[in-house]
Amino acid sequence: PLDVVGNINVTSGNVQTTDSMILGGSLIHNGDTDTKLQFDTNNIKLIAGGATHFEASSDQTTRIFGGNTAAIVINTSQQVGIGSASPTVSLDVGTKTDAIRVPIGTTGQRPTGAQGLFRYNTTDGQFEGYTDSWGAIAGSGSGSSSNFISQELTGDGTTTAFTLDKTVTSEDNLLVFNEGVFQRKDSYVASGTTITFDTAPASSNKIVVYQMETGVVGVAPVINTMTGDGSDTTLTLSVAPASENQTIVNIDGVTQHKATYSVSGTTLTFSSPPPNNSAVECITLTNMSVTTIGDNDLDTKIHFDETADDDVIRFDTGGTERMVIGGTGKVGIGITNPTGLFDIYHGSSHRLIFTTTGSDNFITSVNGDNSQYADLFINGASTSLGTGGTKRLTINSSGNASFTGDLTVAGD
Repeated sequence: PLDVVGNINVTSGNVQTTDSMILGGSLIHNGDTDTKLQFDTNNIKLIAGGATHFEASSDQTTRIFGGNTAAIVINTSQQVGIGSASPTVSLDVGTKTDAIRVPIGTTGQRPTGAQGLFRYNTTDGQFEGYTDSWGAIAGSGSGSSSNFISQELTGDGTTTAFTLDKTVTSEDNLLVFNEGVFQRKDSYVASGTTITFDTAPASSNKIVVYQMETGVVGVAPVINTMTGDGSDTTLTLSVAPASENQTIVNIDGVTQHKATYSVSGTTLTFSSPPPNNSAVECITLTNMSVTTIGDNDLDTKIHFDETADDDVIRFDTGGTERMVIGGTGKVGIGITNPTGLFDIYHGSSHRLIFTTTGSDNFITSVNGDNSQYADLFINGASTSLGTGGTKRLTINSSGNASFTGDLTVAGD
Protein backbone atom coordinates (compact mmCIF):
# COMPACT_ATOMS: atom_id res chain seq x y z
CA PRO A 1 0.00 0.00 0.00
CA LEU A 2 2.95 2.32 0.64
CA ASP A 3 6.04 1.84 -1.51
CA VAL A 4 8.79 4.41 -0.95
CA VAL A 5 11.86 4.54 -3.17
CA GLY A 6 14.48 6.29 -1.03
CA ASN A 7 14.77 6.84 2.71
CA ILE A 8 12.29 7.40 5.52
CA ASN A 9 13.85 9.61 8.21
CA VAL A 10 12.39 9.54 11.73
CA THR A 11 13.90 12.46 13.67
CA SER A 12 12.07 11.63 16.90
CA GLY A 13 9.67 9.00 18.20
CA ASN A 14 9.49 5.32 17.22
CA VAL A 15 8.54 3.23 14.22
CA GLN A 16 5.94 0.74 15.46
CA THR A 17 4.26 -2.18 13.72
CA THR A 18 1.92 -4.96 14.80
CA ASP A 19 3.08 -7.12 11.91
CA SER A 20 6.39 -7.76 10.16
CA MET A 21 8.78 -5.05 9.08
CA ILE A 22 10.65 -5.93 5.91
CA LEU A 23 13.99 -4.17 5.50
CA GLY A 24 16.28 -4.19 2.52
CA GLY A 25 19.19 -5.99 4.17
CA SER A 26 20.17 -3.69 7.06
CA LEU A 27 18.89 -1.41 9.77
CA ILE A 28 21.37 1.46 9.75
CA HIS A 29 21.85 4.15 12.40
CA ASN A 30 21.53 7.59 10.80
CA GLY A 31 23.29 6.59 7.61
CA ASP A 32 26.31 5.18 9.50
CA THR A 33 26.95 1.89 7.69
CA ASP A 34 29.59 0.95 10.29
CA THR A 35 26.85 0.64 12.93
CA LYS A 36 23.94 -1.50 11.80
CA LEU A 37 21.78 -4.58 12.23
CA GLN A 38 22.38 -6.58 9.08
CA PHE A 39 20.05 -9.19 7.64
CA ASP A 40 21.45 -11.63 5.08
CA THR A 41 19.91 -14.79 3.68
CA ASN A 42 21.67 -16.97 6.24
CA ASN A 43 22.81 -14.58 8.97
CA ILE A 44 21.79 -11.86 11.38
CA LYS A 45 24.67 -9.65 12.50
CA LEU A 46 24.99 -6.78 14.93
CA ILE A 47 27.83 -4.55 13.74
CA ALA A 48 29.29 -1.56 15.62
CA GLY A 49 32.15 0.53 14.30
CA GLY A 50 32.56 -1.87 11.41
CA ALA A 51 33.24 -4.88 13.70
CA THR A 52 30.81 -7.76 14.18
CA HIS A 53 29.63 -8.11 17.80
CA PHE A 54 26.83 -10.66 17.43
CA GLU A 55 25.95 -13.25 14.80
CA ALA A 56 23.17 -15.82 14.43
CA SER A 57 23.95 -17.94 11.37
CA SER A 58 22.27 -20.57 9.20
CA ASP A 59 23.91 -23.41 11.19
CA GLN A 60 21.75 -22.20 14.11
CA THR A 61 24.87 -21.34 16.11
CA THR A 62 24.98 -18.05 17.99
CA ARG A 63 28.31 -16.24 18.28
CA ILE A 64 29.22 -13.27 20.44
CA PHE A 65 32.38 -11.50 19.29
CA GLY A 66 35.17 -9.70 21.08
CA GLY A 67 37.64 -7.81 18.91
CA ASN A 68 35.90 -9.24 15.81
CA THR A 69 36.73 -12.80 17.03
CA ALA A 70 34.03 -15.19 18.21
CA ALA A 71 34.55 -15.22 22.01
CA ILE A 72 31.39 -17.09 23.06
CA VAL A 73 29.70 -19.76 20.96
CA ILE A 74 26.31 -21.37 21.70
CA ASN A 75 25.35 -24.34 19.51
CA THR A 76 22.06 -26.16 18.97
CA SER A 77 22.88 -28.68 21.73
CA GLN A 78 22.93 -25.81 24.25
CA GLN A 79 26.68 -26.25 24.63
CA VAL A 80 28.60 -23.07 25.37
CA GLY A 81 32.17 -22.54 24.31
CA ILE A 82 34.36 -19.74 25.69
CA GLY A 83 37.35 -19.45 23.40
CA SER A 84 36.27 -22.71 21.76
CA ALA A 85 34.61 -22.51 18.33
CA SER A 86 33.14 -26.03 18.58
CA PRO A 87 32.11 -26.81 22.18
CA THR A 88 31.68 -30.52 22.98
CA VAL A 89 30.33 -30.29 26.56
CA SER A 90 27.88 -28.03 28.42
CA LEU A 91 30.64 -25.50 29.19
CA ASP A 92 33.81 -25.84 27.16
CA VAL A 93 36.81 -23.68 28.11
CA GLY A 94 39.37 -26.26 27.04
CA THR A 95 41.42 -23.89 24.90
CA LYS A 96 42.09 -21.60 27.86
CA THR A 97 45.21 -22.03 30.02
CA ASP A 98 44.45 -19.77 33.01
CA ALA A 99 41.69 -20.79 35.46
CA ILE A 100 37.99 -20.75 36.25
CA ARG A 101 36.98 -18.68 39.27
CA VAL A 102 34.32 -20.39 41.37
CA PRO A 103 31.91 -18.66 43.79
CA ILE A 104 33.61 -17.43 46.97
CA GLY A 105 31.93 -16.93 50.34
CA THR A 106 31.78 -17.72 54.04
CA THR A 107 30.20 -20.77 55.66
CA GLY A 108 27.16 -18.64 56.51
CA GLN A 109 26.76 -17.69 52.84
CA ARG A 110 26.45 -21.27 51.60
CA PRO A 111 23.46 -21.76 49.24
CA THR A 112 20.82 -24.41 49.85
CA GLY A 113 22.62 -27.74 49.52
CA ALA A 114 22.23 -29.71 46.28
CA GLN A 115 24.42 -32.53 44.96
CA GLY A 116 27.24 -31.30 42.74
CA LEU A 117 27.67 -27.78 44.18
CA PHE A 118 31.25 -26.50 44.31
CA ARG A 119 32.63 -23.31 45.90
CA TYR A 120 35.51 -21.79 47.88
CA ASN A 121 34.88 -21.31 51.60
CA THR A 122 36.67 -18.23 52.98
CA THR A 123 35.86 -19.23 56.56
CA ASP A 124 37.77 -22.52 56.27
CA GLY A 125 40.16 -21.39 53.57
CA GLN A 126 39.48 -24.42 51.36
CA PHE A 127 37.44 -25.64 48.41
CA GLU A 128 34.26 -27.48 49.34
CA GLY A 129 31.52 -29.45 47.62
CA TYR A 130 28.09 -30.82 48.46
CA THR A 131 27.13 -34.50 48.17
CA ASP A 132 24.76 -35.24 51.04
CA SER A 133 26.46 -32.57 53.17
CA TRP A 134 29.07 -29.85 52.73
CA GLY A 135 32.65 -31.10 52.97
CA ALA A 136 36.20 -30.27 51.93
CA ILE A 137 37.22 -31.37 48.46
CA ALA A 138 39.96 -34.05 48.68
CA GLY A 139 43.30 -32.48 47.87
CA SER A 140 42.19 -29.04 49.10
CA GLY A 141 44.72 -27.14 51.18
CA SER A 142 47.52 -29.38 52.42
CA GLY A 143 46.35 -32.43 50.48
CA SER A 144 44.44 -34.13 53.25
CA SER A 145 41.01 -34.07 54.76
CA SER A 146 40.32 -34.52 58.47
CA ASN A 147 36.87 -33.52 59.68
CA PHE A 148 34.41 -34.54 62.34
CA ILE A 149 30.72 -34.58 61.44
CA SER A 150 28.61 -34.39 64.58
CA GLN A 151 24.94 -35.25 64.98
CA GLU A 152 22.78 -35.00 68.10
CA LEU A 153 20.06 -37.57 68.77
CA THR A 154 17.49 -37.79 71.57
CA GLY A 155 16.54 -41.04 73.30
CA ASP A 156 12.96 -41.94 74.19
CA GLY A 157 13.56 -45.01 76.32
CA THR A 158 12.32 -47.46 73.64
CA THR A 159 14.05 -46.64 70.33
CA THR A 160 17.32 -48.46 69.69
CA ALA A 161 17.89 -47.64 65.98
CA PHE A 162 18.62 -44.08 64.86
CA THR A 163 19.19 -42.65 61.38
CA LEU A 164 22.41 -40.76 60.71
CA ASP A 165 22.84 -37.95 58.20
CA LYS A 166 25.85 -39.61 56.56
CA THR A 167 26.73 -43.20 55.67
CA VAL A 168 29.14 -44.83 58.10
CA THR A 169 32.25 -46.03 56.27
CA SER A 170 33.59 -47.86 59.34
CA GLU A 171 32.61 -48.20 62.98
CA ASP A 172 36.23 -47.32 63.75
CA ASN A 173 35.46 -43.80 62.51
CA LEU A 174 32.73 -43.25 65.14
CA LEU A 175 32.84 -41.64 68.57
CA VAL A 176 29.52 -41.98 70.43
CA PHE A 177 28.53 -40.30 73.69
CA ASN A 178 25.34 -40.81 75.75
CA GLU A 179 24.81 -37.84 78.11
CA GLY A 180 28.53 -37.18 77.82
CA VAL A 181 29.54 -40.77 78.61
CA PHE A 182 31.66 -42.48 75.97
CA GLN A 183 29.99 -45.60 74.51
CA ARG A 184 32.06 -48.73 73.93
CA LYS A 185 31.96 -50.17 70.41
CA ASP A 186 30.39 -53.38 71.68
CA SER A 187 27.34 -51.39 72.85
CA TYR A 188 26.13 -50.56 69.33
CA VAL A 189 26.44 -51.53 65.66
CA ALA A 190 26.48 -49.18 62.69
CA SER A 191 25.66 -50.00 59.08
CA GLY A 192 24.85 -47.63 56.26
CA THR A 193 23.08 -44.65 57.82
CA THR A 194 21.73 -46.59 60.81
CA ILE A 195 23.25 -46.88 64.27
CA THR A 196 21.59 -49.46 66.56
CA PHE A 197 22.20 -49.57 70.32
CA ASP A 198 22.04 -52.80 72.34
CA THR A 199 19.91 -50.96 74.91
CA ALA A 200 17.56 -48.08 74.12
CA PRO A 201 18.95 -44.77 75.44
CA ALA A 202 16.87 -43.39 78.31
CA SER A 203 14.12 -40.87 77.61
CA SER A 204 15.44 -37.34 76.90
CA ASN A 205 19.06 -38.53 76.93
CA LYS A 206 21.23 -36.64 74.46
CA ILE A 207 23.31 -38.90 72.23
CA VAL A 208 26.06 -37.27 70.19
CA VAL A 209 27.59 -39.20 67.28
CA TYR A 210 30.86 -37.97 65.78
CA GLN A 211 31.88 -39.33 62.39
CA MET A 212 35.51 -38.80 61.48
CA GLU A 213 36.32 -38.28 57.83
CA THR A 214 40.04 -38.72 57.28
CA GLY A 215 42.18 -39.31 54.26
CA VAL A 216 45.79 -38.85 53.31
CA VAL A 217 45.90 -38.09 49.63
CA GLY A 218 49.10 -38.80 47.76
CA VAL A 219 50.85 -36.08 45.80
CA ALA A 220 50.55 -38.05 42.57
CA PRO A 221 47.13 -39.63 41.94
CA VAL A 222 47.06 -42.50 39.45
CA ILE A 223 45.44 -41.69 36.10
CA ASN A 224 44.12 -44.33 33.68
CA THR A 225 42.58 -43.52 30.29
CA MET A 226 40.73 -45.17 27.44
CA THR A 227 38.93 -44.16 24.25
CA GLY A 228 35.23 -44.99 24.15
CA ASP A 229 33.97 -47.11 21.27
CA GLY A 230 30.26 -47.12 22.03
CA SER A 231 30.31 -50.74 23.22
CA ASP A 232 33.10 -51.31 25.80
CA THR A 233 31.87 -50.73 29.36
CA THR A 234 35.02 -51.59 31.33
CA LEU A 235 38.27 -49.78 32.08
CA THR A 236 41.13 -51.69 33.72
CA LEU A 237 42.83 -49.62 36.41
CA SER A 238 46.52 -49.92 37.28
CA VAL A 239 45.72 -49.84 41.02
CA ALA A 240 42.77 -51.13 43.03
CA PRO A 241 41.05 -48.20 44.79
CA ALA A 242 40.46 -48.73 48.50
CA SER A 243 37.02 -47.18 47.96
CA GLU A 244 34.92 -46.14 44.97
CA ASN A 245 34.92 -42.67 46.56
CA GLN A 246 38.63 -42.44 45.74
CA THR A 247 37.87 -42.32 42.00
CA ILE A 248 37.06 -39.31 39.83
CA VAL A 249 35.83 -40.32 36.37
CA ASN A 250 35.53 -37.94 33.40
CA ILE A 251 34.19 -38.49 29.89
CA ASP A 252 35.28 -35.74 27.49
CA GLY A 253 35.98 -33.55 30.51
CA VAL A 254 32.56 -34.10 32.14
CA THR A 255 32.64 -35.60 35.65
CA GLN A 256 30.45 -38.71 35.92
CA HIS A 257 28.06 -39.35 38.80
CA LYS A 258 29.04 -42.30 41.01
CA ALA A 259 25.72 -43.95 40.10
CA THR A 260 26.90 -44.35 36.48
CA TYR A 261 29.80 -46.69 37.27
CA SER A 262 31.07 -49.20 39.80
CA VAL A 263 34.52 -50.39 40.86
CA SER A 264 35.55 -53.93 41.77
CA GLY A 265 39.25 -54.54 42.31
CA THR A 266 41.02 -52.99 39.32
CA THR A 267 37.95 -53.07 37.04
CA LEU A 268 35.79 -49.99 36.53
CA THR A 269 32.45 -50.80 34.88
CA PHE A 270 30.13 -48.19 33.32
CA SER A 271 26.35 -48.64 33.34
CA SER A 272 26.39 -47.47 29.69
CA PRO A 273 29.35 -47.64 27.27
CA PRO A 274 31.14 -44.32 26.74
CA PRO A 275 30.37 -42.79 23.28
CA ASN A 276 32.55 -43.60 20.30
CA ASN A 277 35.86 -41.66 20.26
CA SER A 278 35.16 -40.11 23.69
CA ALA A 279 38.12 -39.53 25.99
CA VAL A 280 37.63 -41.47 29.24
CA GLU A 281 39.79 -40.70 32.27
CA CYS A 282 39.78 -42.19 35.78
CA ILE A 283 41.78 -40.39 38.49
CA THR A 284 42.43 -42.63 41.50
CA LEU A 285 43.44 -40.90 44.71
CA THR A 286 45.92 -43.23 46.40
CA ASN A 287 46.81 -43.52 50.07
CA MET A 288 50.19 -45.10 49.36
CA SER A 289 52.36 -42.30 47.98
CA VAL A 290 53.06 -40.69 51.37
CA THR A 291 56.76 -41.22 52.17
CA THR A 292 56.98 -39.79 55.69
CA ILE A 293 54.68 -39.60 58.72
CA GLY A 294 56.11 -37.61 61.59
CA ASP A 295 55.88 -34.80 64.10
CA ASN A 296 56.17 -31.11 63.25
CA ASP A 297 59.97 -31.02 63.11
CA LEU A 298 60.24 -34.55 61.63
CA ASP A 299 62.82 -35.74 64.15
CA THR A 300 60.37 -38.46 65.22
CA LYS A 301 58.93 -40.20 62.19
CA ILE A 302 58.20 -43.29 60.13
CA HIS A 303 59.58 -43.05 56.61
CA PHE A 304 59.55 -45.33 53.58
CA ASP A 305 62.10 -45.94 50.82
CA GLU A 306 64.78 -43.52 51.97
CA THR A 307 66.58 -44.22 48.70
CA ALA A 308 64.75 -45.06 45.48
CA ASP A 309 62.59 -48.14 46.12
CA ASP A 310 64.92 -49.68 48.74
CA ASP A 311 61.84 -51.37 50.30
CA VAL A 312 62.79 -50.43 53.86
CA ILE A 313 60.60 -48.91 56.59
CA ARG A 314 62.55 -46.84 59.13
CA PHE A 315 61.49 -45.65 62.58
CA ASP A 316 63.20 -42.58 64.05
CA THR A 317 62.90 -40.91 67.46
CA GLY A 318 64.70 -37.75 68.53
CA GLY A 319 66.45 -37.55 65.17
CA THR A 320 68.03 -41.02 65.44
CA GLU A 321 67.05 -44.13 63.52
CA ARG A 322 65.94 -46.78 66.05
CA MET A 323 64.42 -49.65 64.06
CA VAL A 324 64.19 -50.84 60.46
CA ILE A 325 62.09 -53.43 58.64
CA GLY A 326 63.81 -54.60 55.49
CA GLY A 327 62.33 -55.82 52.23
CA THR A 328 63.00 -59.47 53.15
CA GLY A 329 61.16 -59.07 56.46
CA LYS A 330 64.29 -58.78 58.65
CA VAL A 331 63.84 -56.46 61.64
CA GLY A 332 66.71 -54.51 63.13
CA ILE A 333 66.78 -52.50 66.36
CA GLY A 334 69.79 -50.23 66.60
CA ILE A 335 71.21 -51.60 63.35
CA THR A 336 70.62 -50.47 59.77
CA ASN A 337 71.27 -53.78 57.99
CA PRO A 338 69.96 -56.69 60.12
CA THR A 339 71.50 -60.06 59.29
CA GLY A 340 68.89 -62.20 61.06
CA LEU A 341 65.11 -62.24 61.17
CA PHE A 342 65.37 -60.15 64.36
CA ASP A 343 68.66 -58.36 65.04
CA ILE A 344 69.14 -56.34 68.26
CA TYR A 345 72.30 -54.23 68.44
CA HIS A 346 73.50 -52.09 71.34
CA GLY A 347 77.20 -51.57 70.90
CA SER A 348 79.74 -53.94 69.36
CA SER A 349 79.69 -56.41 72.26
CA HIS A 350 75.94 -56.35 72.95
CA ARG A 351 74.08 -57.93 70.07
CA LEU A 352 71.48 -60.69 69.79
CA ILE A 353 70.44 -62.20 66.47
CA PHE A 354 67.25 -64.27 66.22
CA THR A 355 67.13 -66.35 63.05
CA THR A 356 66.44 -69.85 61.71
CA THR A 357 68.21 -72.53 59.74
CA GLY A 358 66.92 -75.99 58.82
CA SER A 359 64.73 -77.27 61.66
CA ASP A 360 66.39 -75.01 64.25
CA ASN A 361 65.53 -71.56 65.47
CA PHE A 362 68.56 -70.04 67.12
CA ILE A 363 69.77 -66.99 68.99
CA THR A 364 73.32 -65.81 68.46
CA SER A 365 75.24 -63.44 70.71
CA VAL A 366 78.12 -61.56 69.13
CA ASN A 367 81.27 -60.28 70.84
CA GLY A 368 83.39 -57.23 70.11
CA ASP A 369 85.13 -58.60 67.01
CA ASN A 370 81.75 -59.68 65.59
CA SER A 371 82.47 -63.40 66.15
CA GLN A 372 79.90 -65.75 67.65
CA TYR A 373 80.62 -67.03 71.15
CA ALA A 374 77.31 -68.48 72.37
CA ASP A 375 74.27 -69.96 70.64
CA LEU A 376 70.84 -71.13 71.70
CA PHE A 377 69.19 -73.59 69.29
CA ILE A 378 65.49 -74.38 69.70
CA ASN A 379 63.33 -76.81 67.72
CA GLY A 380 60.37 -79.07 68.43
CA ALA A 381 62.51 -82.00 69.63
CA SER A 382 65.34 -80.42 71.58
CA THR A 383 67.02 -77.32 72.94
CA SER A 384 70.77 -76.85 72.60
CA LEU A 385 73.42 -74.46 73.88
CA GLY A 386 76.44 -73.91 71.71
CA THR A 387 79.57 -71.91 71.14
CA GLY A 388 81.03 -70.77 67.85
CA GLY A 389 77.98 -72.08 66.06
CA THR A 390 78.46 -75.66 67.37
CA LYS A 391 76.01 -77.38 69.72
CA ARG A 392 77.67 -78.25 73.07
CA LEU A 393 74.76 -79.19 75.39
CA THR A 394 71.48 -80.69 74.17
CA ILE A 395 68.33 -81.45 76.15
CA ASN A 396 65.94 -83.67 74.19
CA SER A 397 62.15 -84.00 74.39
CA SER A 398 62.51 -86.70 77.12
CA GLY A 399 64.56 -84.38 79.30
CA ASN A 400 67.84 -86.22 78.78
CA ALA A 401 70.93 -84.03 78.56
CA SER A 402 74.04 -84.79 76.51
CA PHE A 403 77.38 -82.98 76.36
CA THR A 404 79.89 -82.95 73.51
CA GLY A 405 82.72 -82.10 75.95
CA ASP A 406 83.61 -82.59 79.64
CA LEU A 407 81.31 -81.64 82.52
CA THR A 408 82.99 -80.15 85.59
CA VAL A 409 81.01 -79.75 88.82
CA ALA A 410 82.55 -77.51 91.46
CA GLY A 411 79.78 -78.09 94.00
CA ASP A 412 77.43 -81.00 94.89
